[in-house]
Amino acid sequence: VVQYIAAFIVCAGIITVLAPSLFGGSDDEESSPTWALVLILSTVPMVLSSVYKEIALGDTDLDPIYLNAWIALFQFAFSIPLAIPAALVTSPPVYPSELPSNLYNGLLCYVGQSSIECDDDHYDDDGYDGTCATDDCALAPAFVNVYLLFNVSYNILIIMILKWGSSNLLWLAMTVMVPIGNLAFALPFMPDASTITPFDILGLVIIMAGLVGYRAGPDAAKSAGCCLEEDKAALMEDDELKKNLDEPLMQPTQGAYSDE
Repeated sequence: VVQYIAAFIVCAGIITVLAPSLFGGSDDEESSPTWALVLILSTVPMVLSSVYKEIALGDTDLDPIYLNAWIALFQFAFSIPLAIPAALVTSPPVYPSELPSNLYNGLLCYVGQSSIECDDDHYDDDGYDGTCATDDCALAPAFVNVYLLFNVSYNILIIMILKWGSSNLLWLAMTVMVPIGNLAFALPFMPDASTITPFDILGLVIIMAGLVGYRAGPDAAKSAGCCLEEDKAALMEDDELKKNLDEPLMQPTQGAYSDE
């Protein structure tokens, strides 16, 4: 019961953080209910994946780094056919005929070499105006490598939470990313830095309170004398415990009662 209450507290924290976007009357197309539903549906395969990882890690002693390497290999294999539709939905879109050269130019940018230079480098009020845009790849190696470092560390930590925790704890903990992300994008050096609202701070406090309650609540309830009957019933249903109780405490050793 305590964990259910803590989960509702976490949900209340998420709603608090998103309150300005949900109820502020924003006309932003990306914050429409349709895209919100698409985002919610996109979490379904990720949740199923985390549940499967929890089951797999619970049955075998599998190293998290080894498992993350195999996951990355399969993700790379699936990303090859999915690169075409993913490129078409970007802005500006990249058509299949342009995809090989685009990937090659991206590789050059990764090593710090700009491949596109032009004079017409303008953006209108609605964003990209369809004209040429100059590359800025001087700091690309640093940004990409730092991203890879944090991404790999993040994925390994996720697997560790699944190994020594649970998928429920993982997804509750990931809700912290919403207010922390808002705080991170408000840093002065971020492009088009956003502003921190009281909802971000309040939502972060509520989410952290829910997470602490989810982890510490059951132990606190047990120490207070709650749920003793449930624990007793669970112990009585433990087959291994019954087997140990049925065995005598001391086994006579060979020769202990032999005649001298």
